[in-house]
Amino acid sequence: MTKIDTGHEADEGLEIARKMAEEEEGIARRPRGLTKWVIPTIGVIWSFFQLSIASWWILDTVFIRAIHLGFALLIVYLNYPLFKETRLGLKFLSVKDRIPWYDFVIAVVACLAAVYIAIDYVGINERYGAPITRDIVVGLILLFVLLEAARRVIGPALSIIALLFCFYAFFGPYMPDLLAFKGVSLNRFMGQITMSTEGIYGVPPGCVGHHRFFICTLRCHAG
Repeated sequence: MTKIDTGHEADEGLEIARKMAEEEEGIARRPRGLTKWVIPTIGVIWSFFQLSIASWWILDTVFIRAIHLGFALLIVYLNYPLFKETRLGLKFLSVKDRIPWYDFVIAVVACLAAVYIAIDYVGINERYGAPITRDIVVGLILLFVLLEAARRVIGPALSIIALLFCFYAFFGPYMPDLLAFKGVSLNRFMGQITMSTEGIYGVPPGCVGHHRFFICTLRCHAG
């Protein structure tokens, strides 16, 4: 076998691996023009933030987790289109050569919803257990954008499972005896899921924000 044949087979293998990775993880955008610098710039700022909190910048854990989630949602909505392929003839929902205006809007809204707990940290602590209407609305937005972000990146399976557990929290009293429990109110649900470290801002974002981020960064650099 010649070197040319070997190189050709290697290229084919890399192409197959790339297609498999895209099918598994979703097809990310490759913007052109000035917008191609948006995502890398956010990624660099995110990296500097993570390096800062690991060296000299002392922040409360809730702030770190909220900001980390905000960066993650910002990049997901800018990097992944609504659909991997064109559906119902609506090509603008699966565009990959640019970042459409609506994804800029959704990305900003998602980021603000994620860092809301840090923005109104004192107020949320003072009314813990008794969320106001604003807390509920922002919490619902955060829950929706988080589920949609998961769907865009890894497909609908995880989002569907999470939704089932959310429904279970409210419909527990109507379940069979083996699964039944008294259920929770919307205020208690949103307070625990989006306004404390027992839900979205729990252990996973804390672990990723403090440790896994650097491991993933080093792996990407090595790759």
